[in-house]
Amino acid sequence: MRINFWNIVFDNSAPEDLHGFSDIEHTRLKNSLQNYMFKHREYLFYIKDRVQENIAPEYRQIIPGEMWFDLVMARLNKRYYRSSRHFYAELDQVATNAQLYNG
Repeated sequence: MRINFWNIVFDNSAPEDLHGFSDIEHTRLKNSLQNYMFKHREYLFYIKDRVQENIAPEYRQIIPGEMWFDLVMARLNKRYYRSSRHFYAELDQVATNAQLYNG
């Protein structure tokens, strides 16, 4: 069973206003990220999904905080992000990880 922090704090009844974005903002961010991923799909091949251990066995020793585009999109779809700062920090983490690992 997966435990959600917000369920613990609010006794399984988190108020709606905890979502960091309005419906319009959420849709705009989601569409923008999907469009970006589609337009740059040939470059995002290696950072779209989680890095597989059989492809890069040492990746998890070099990169302590894994992040990939599909995880950001899944979190966005589930309204995980409470602020734009958190959302953009995770997008930055994708780029930082790629730069760190690839030199």
